This record gives sequence, C-alpha cells and structure tokens, in this order.
Amino acid sequence: MKKFLELIKNFYNWLNTDGLLHISFTSMIITFSFLLIRWWSVGLAVLVGIAKEVYDILVKKSDPKLSIHDLICDCIGIIMTVILLLVGYAG
Repeated sequence: MKKFLELIKNFYNWLNTDGLLHISFTSMIITFSFLLIRWWSVGLAVLVGIAKEVYDILVKKSDPKLSIHDLICDCIGIIMTVILLLVGYAG
C-alpha cells in the first residue's frame, strides 16, 4: 500500500497544474465540439494541442522537453474523454 501511495504521489508531482490544464482543455474541446463534428473533435483536440506547443517553442522559446510533457497530458485528456463518451453511448 505504501508503494502504491508513493506511485500516486510521484504521478501527481509529475502532472502538476499545467498538466491538469492540458487534460482539462483537451477534454473540454472534445466534449463541447462532439455534438457538432462527432469524432472529428478528437482530431481538433490533437491539432489544438500540437499548435499550442509549436507556438510555445517558436514564439515563447520554451523548452521542447516541457512540450513532450504537455503533449502527453493532452493525450491523457483525449483518451479519458473518448472512453467516457464510449461508455456514455453504450449505456
């Protein structure tokens, strides 16, 4: 149990506030656009996530390693939302 709690703590520290924002925004993009463009909303969320990171690297001159973290968090938000949508339509 102690190792499990340590694993959760490490994941939370890795995720941080910025990661939670990425998960939240990709989830909101899919959720709000799903009724209009169905599964294209997943592509829209991916496109917005990549465009934001390209902007950060080229304009803000941010560290590309941070961009990998942000893209992973975008993917977590996308996968989580798609699973919830599939469960919602199956039920």
